[in-house]
Amino acid sequence: MTPLNMAKHRNNPNMPFWKMIKEGYDHFEVTLQEPKVDFCEKKYVFHAEKAPDAKRDPVFDASAKCPAYVIPQEVADAVRESSSRSRPRPPSWFHGAPRSPAPTPASTVA
Repeated sequence: MTPLNMAKHRNNPNMPFWKMIKEGYDHFEVTLQEPKVDFCEKKYVFHAEKAPDAKRDPVFDASAKCPAYVIPQEVADAVRESSSRSRPRPPSWFHGAPRSPAPTPASTVA
């Protein structure tokens, strides 16, 4: 949802769900990669990694409490920054990543 639509529908009872989905979309926009998605405590968690003091990788269970985890700082910072803009761009640390070429318009024959 665009910021305008988020504001327009702010009283919608489904807004908490749409905010979660928007966060996932922001993760995609800043990394240009499909986000790693986990689920716990009835919410989506994006790009979760093992906490520095953890002895093993987090195990997510949809019906359980979220395990200790962290989001990579550069991703978290870029997502936070992008949420304040209406059109997120890849962060500076992401330059040089492979990108798909823009599709060329189909030619038409009259």
